[in-house]
Amino acid sequence: MRLIWPILLSACLSSDREVDEILNGLDDQDGDGFAAIENGGDDCDDQDVRIFPGAHDEWYDGVDSDCAENDDFDADYDGFCAIYFGGEDCLDCNDQDPEINPDSLELCADGLNNDCDDATDELDCDS
Repeated sequence: MRLIWPILLSACLSSDREVDEILNGLDDQDGDGFAAIENGGDDCDDQDVRIFPGAHDEWYDGVDSDCAENDDFDADYDGFCAIYFGGEDCLDCNDQDPEINPDSLELCADGLNNDCDDATDELDCDS
């Protein structure tokens, strides 16, 4: 009877995908191979085939394509979102370098604005 079950099931359903979903316990609405979180899977948007765990996540587009729940406006993972993409609460002036953010100390004579205060080294450091 175990071998007959998939054959009978496939005769009643319209696609192999539907058979796989039932046999494997998946409910994958967008067909990307990942079931929705609310159905026990890990797909954070099961209505969009481009969004699933492990997908390429484009920075600064506001879409969590890889379902990682990280801040889409903090590419250097320093805890500060980028000034130029994230809005008025975002203070990171260089989102490509985790050592440059509002909590960093200004390093004199390195030519960088390490603490994102809009002041140059010459103004922040004693000569």
